[in-house]
Amino acid sequence: MKTIKITIAALALSLLTACAGSKQYVPLASIEPQSDTATICLIRKSSIIGAANGVNVFDGEDKVASVGSGGYVLWESEPGAVNVRVHEAGLSMVRISSTIDIDARSGQVHFITAEATAGAYTLTEIDAEEGKSLISKLKAPQYQEK
Repeated sequence: MKTIKITIAALALSLLTACAGSKQYVPLASIEPQSDTATICLIRKSSIIGAANGVNVFDGEDKVASVGSGGYVLWESEPGAVNVRVHEAGLSMVRISSTIDIDARSGQVHFITAEATAGAYTLTEIDAEEGKSLISKLKAPQYQEK
């Protein structure tokens, strides 16, 4: 019986700590703003909630990335009204989806945090100073063609 409990505990721990990595399906943008495009950075805060699952990230209808807990993605977008959506990936029976609308301006980097809570993701636009500070501590995403 003790062996079963240890095995279950080890399996649970591995699932909680096996954080999904971040994969970007469009080229990684520069953190330095480009004059003719808007740059969007979505930072997924570390959380034990949903840690084993990636979150798919959409710019409008285009899937741009899958980001793991404690990761970020950074892409260029057309200036103007942009709808950024996150949709939980993985084996969950309940698909959690959240959106935020931003006014993406050319020559600017727009930082958004995604924080997992019970039953939802809270998306919040934050200022550039806080965004740069957060991503300086994180591993850059890997570019992977769709």
